[in-house]
Amino acid sequence: MSYVSVPPNQCPNCRRTYNFHNKMLTFSCGHSQCATCTKNIVCCTCCKQKKIVPALDVATFVCAGCNRHYINHYDTVINQVRILSCGHRRMCNHGNSKCAVCAKKVKEVAIDVSMTALVCRVCITDPELPKKKAKQNAWLAWCCQWKKKKYENI
Repeated sequence: MSYVSVPPNQCPNCRRTYNFHNKMLTFSCGHSQCATCTKNIVCCTCCKQKKIVPALDVATFVCAGCNRHYINHYDTVINQVRILSCGHRRMCNHGNSKCAVCAKKVKEVAIDVSMTALVCRVCITDPELPKKKAKQNAWLAWCCQWKKKKYENI
């Protein structure tokens, strides 16, 4: 099985970096992609029509489980950021059925893949991610092979 690895600040479909002009949209399935690739609200990863959940700003990211900012989770290991039915995200494994931000009764909808990767400082690795469609330069391929052979004993 071939896995694709994508940095969390890039669209998994077109591989462009998110910025003010190319905004990241997160779907109810937990996958994210850029606004340019979003056509008819279809997720490019799981190819299903989904609902867009509210955007999340890292600077104001408060956990919907304990109402603490994600920086203040120094005593908690964060390995998943979960999307709740109200649209807020929860980082802690709390058993409460209410959102600490909006106080609505909620359930977990999905894992926010991009936000989890950003918080955990890892790349997104998923076999369902679209393969990068790029024309490979023959010289670059030869150069990379040479470097690989040169440094494979290190």
